[in-house]
Amino acid sequence: MKILYIKSELNNHSKPTILAERFIEFLLAKDSSLEVINLDLTSEKISNISLNTNNKATFWVDTESDRLINLLKSVDKIIISTPIINWGYTAEIKNFFDAVCLADKTFSYKYSKQGGSVGLVDNIKNVQIITTYHSSEEQLLPFNIEDSIAGTFKFIGAQNINENLVVYRGYEFHSKEELLKKFDSQIEKLANNF
Repeated sequence: MKILYIKSELNNHSKPTILAERFIEFLLAKDSSLEVINLDLTSEKISNISLNTNNKATFWVDTESDRLINLLKSVDKIIISTPIINWGYTAEIKNFFDAVCLADKTFSYKYSKQGGSVGLVDNIKNVQIITTYHSSEEQLLPFNIEDSIAGTFKFIGAQNINENLVVYRGYEFHSKEELLKKFDSQIEKLANNF
């Protein structure tokens, strides 16, 4: 089984990375034959290229869209982690979604029977979303960032979205040990359901 870990953080010791790496440790402890492919969006071309009117003719070539789509089509499950910055996921994730959400490659309207769309990346059996906020849960806006990420993956064909792992007031955790002490049992439960 192949798992794609998509990360988009500003540093390797960020809270979403720590949580995702622990999640992967639990998965590998259950099945050491799993293949985990790391896709660090901050190291990809898409980290510097946003879709706009000046590049819409070359965006998908410039961002290596076909390579990223083929990667999505080659895996069974996805883990995605991101901090929530200014009430949204990172710009790299937005760029990634723009690069891989392509008609007739990852979704299609022509195969739909009721006027909607059909996801063409239906090999993705499950998606685990991991996010961290500096704000409290009470300060959240009426929309849910995790639902936006989940909706995008469902749109392209993902079969299931695992329960989200969301950390609020991330600034309160000053060390990896503190963070894992608080969330380790929840991470293990989510990994078991993945």
